[in-house]
Amino acid sequence: MICLAYSNSFLNLVLPLAGIKTLTASHHITGFQMSLLNFYITCAINPTTMKKALLFTLTLLSLHLHGQNTFNMTVNHLAISVKDVNRSAEFYANVLKFQEITNRSKFEGVRWFSIGDGKELHLISIVKEDIKLNKAIHLAFTTADFDAFVLMLDKMKIAYSDWPGMQNKVNIRADGMKQVFFQDPDGYWLEVNSVAEK
Repeated sequence: MICLAYSNSFLNLVLPLAGIKTLTASHHITGFQMSLLNFYITCAINPTTMKKALLFTLTLLSLHLHGQNTFNMTVNHLAISVKDVNRSAEFYANVLKFQEITNRSKFEGVRWFSIGDGKELHLISIVKEDIKLNKAIHLAFTTADFDAFVLMLDKMKIAYSDWPGMQNKVNIRADGMKQVFFQDPDGYWLEVNSVAEK
């Protein structure tokens, strides 16, 4: 807690130094701001430490500002290597119902699909190395209509399993979420789950 016994002029001086514009009863102060504020109050009680305080503050602010530079990264697209781009495109369009979008790379043997929320899946058949995969490497999608999706897999005779590998069994995760795992024509493992139902 901040002791409000200090004069308004003192608080008006130290609050901005700690990155606090105004102080109200409902104002949330970060741990970093509280540390700075406590430090300034301590220095005000003992003015001989003010020079060290300023140097310390500049160092802390530099570290704090550097730590805020997170670049706000988000997922843009997933790209997978496929053997036959047309066969894979048909699978993703018909099974997962992804909508094909313009391939802005303009490379032959590459097709792009929207997977929702501005995210894309790029199917690339121009790299000829072998594809080696296991279930831990998988793409996961969610649907608000999980049970209907599993029925569609049954109708299309697409084999699916739970995580341990029991065929045609739905996995129930510890938090109650349902999952199925299956493979695309190139052997990529896919998960469809019920997260969107919540």
